[in-house]
Amino acid sequence: MKRIFHSTLFVVLFGLLLNSCATAPSHPTLKEAQLPELIPLRHLVANRETKFGYQISPDGRKLGWIAVKKTRLTIHLKKIGEDDVTTIIPAAPGNVYGFVWTPDSRRLLYWQDQAGNENYHIYLTDINSPAQKSIDLTPFENTRAGIHRIIRTDPEHVLITHNQRDKAVFDLYRLNLNTREQTLVAVNSGDVLTWITDDEGHLRARIRKDKDETRSLEVRYHPDNTWKPLIKWGLEESTWFLSFTADNRHMWMLSNRGRDRLSLVQMDLETGNEKLIYEDPQVDLSYILISYLTKKPLLAASFPNYQKLHFFDSEVENDANRLLEKKPMGLRVGSADYNERLLTVSAYTDKGSEYYLFNRDTRERVLLHRNPISKYNDYLSTVKPVSFPSRDGLTLHGYLTLPKTTTGGRLPMVLFVHGGPWARDYWGYRSTVQLLANRGYAVLQVNYRGSTGYGRAFKEAAVGEFAGKMHTDLIDGVQWAINEGIADPEKIAIYGHSYGGYATLVGLTFTPNTFACGVDVYGISNLVSFTESVPQYWKNWMPFWYKYVGNPNKPEERPQMEARSPLFLVDQITRPLLIVQGANDARVKQRESDQIVAALRQTGKEVEYILFPDEGHSIRKWQNRMVFYRKLEDFLAEHLGGRSAGFDLYELGIQKQQ
Repeated sequence: MKRIFHSTLFVVLFGLLLNSCATAPSHPTLKEAQLPELIPLRHLVANRETKFGYQISPDGRKLGWIAVKKTRLTIHLKKIGEDDVTTIIPAAPGNVYGFVWTPDSRRLLYWQDQAGNENYHIYLTDINSPAQKSIDLTPFENTRAGIHRIIRTDPEHVLITHNQRDKAVFDLYRLNLNTREQTLVAVNSGDVLTWITDDEGHLRARIRKDKDETRSLEVRYHPDNTWKPLIKWGLEESTWFLSFTADNRHMWMLSNRGRDRLSLVQMDLETGNEKLIYEDPQVDLSYILISYLTKKPLLAASFPNYQKLHFFDSEVENDANRLLEKKPMGLRVGSADYNERLLTVSAYTDKGSEYYLFNRDTRERVLLHRNPISKYNDYLSTVKPVSFPSRDGLTLHGYLTLPKTTTGGRLPMVLFVHGGPWARDYWGYRSTVQLLANRGYAVLQVNYRGSTGYGRAFKEAAVGEFAGKMHTDLIDGVQWAINEGIADPEKIAIYGHSYGGYATLVGLTFTPNTFACGVDVYGISNLVSFTESVPQYWKNWMPFWYKYVGNPNKPEERPQMEARSPLFLVDQITRPLLIVQGANDARVKQRESDQIVAALRQTGKEVEYILFPDEGHSIRKWQNRMVFYRKLEDFLAEHLGGRSAGFDLYELGIQKQQ
């Protein structure tokens, strides 16, 4: 019997391999091209050798990072200079994506949700007992918790926030890591957007939403604990608290108050006056690295096209130059010991990342990990910044990636639309982009109006422009690629996640003849039903959404929102459509996909629908990633004429999901 079983299994596997082999390209341009070898799908989207998130312990003696154990991501640990690695067994099913050390370098805090529902719990684990089950510090149902601050001077306590009391807002608590007791520090009155504490864990300020939708920074005064309003700013202005200065008389902030771009400022805590310290002449600053020891800024990063670094400290600049060997290249500081002499850093290009342990005293760098995709470096494509004008005169920026060894002569193309929409695409390695390029497609990413990073005026140009100028920006990008001789106008797909999924549905309904097919991954189909079902804790953010998209509670605005909703234009869809949804999505509910699939099928239109019952607003599990991306490459090969790698041996490990 055993021999018969083995023989049968061999026949089945052999048949799978024969019937599901790689598909050659059918598009004329690709037939003539000398394309690189196909990169196996698993190495792009489900690589078991993936490691990231390196964090050095406060005492500088240990390293932690995220890597695969069996079938999921979890925390791995080792002492620096030794080889033995231990792993933490996650308390909940699913992956772990991040963690922080406690000041004693003996314990870790990490967070997990349940199957993508975004109700995160905070867990505590002792690294000396990695096999012992982690302790759930926030064991509340339907509650979203977060770590507010690790207090270096108080290793027994941590500040956290959660919405157990009121699902719409977050209260601030001091949590004892030894007794697990939570002490309420501040109750959210219903209008607090942000709590601001200092490095010692003292509540110093808060940001409130006022009735007229302006924002106020209020400073807390001791000993009577009264709140004094200090500054106000409008809905479109932003202020991001970074740190207090060493004399505690000023705040370091990223602010665009009274200016177009987010810039580094120092704000006086008595007068509220801002002193401009540094701004990029083209774009917003993305982040600032500030020393805990000196309370001074060390570097600023911005992204006009490639990453751009500005240094406030010559020693830090010299350190960075030791790591930035190539041009272009980006740099990220992952962590530092409490003496700020040992760092974990990653240096990245559009071909992947390398992670290092860097000693600032000796200038020695130790390679911790090289992205495993690097073994396919010769097959990976170059990501190039591009820009072009919109039809109404805005300059639009984005990135173009062409298949290796091609020059862009009338290629099938994928317009890959970023989510948000208040986000943007960056230069660097992205597995989906490289997958599409390796399969033969030009990939165009457009930072359409409303994208962040390009200043307030560019963002505000998107007010009222869902399915309007935000969409014509994408169409202008497509036309630019056609005019440049890059894209075959008959073989262009539109594809995106979240807002990008909505953009896909808009593309197939408002401009049905532009695209050969579309891929919508948890996209909005009806702006009204989406707005009425967002999480309760989005309440204080919703005025921003109402300004840009509309408020369905206002009778005059509801019809306008419906007019920009693809659900009511399904009769216009004539091209193949693939829809993907997570059943536990807390942001874009399953209803958004269900209702447009039902509407399409009721009118006799074909639509392919993948519903993952154990996912939320992203596709995290490797089994599900393999299912989706295998379907994606086959779907695009059928409708655009690119190639598919076919059956991947990892698929043998995928159990039936539905």
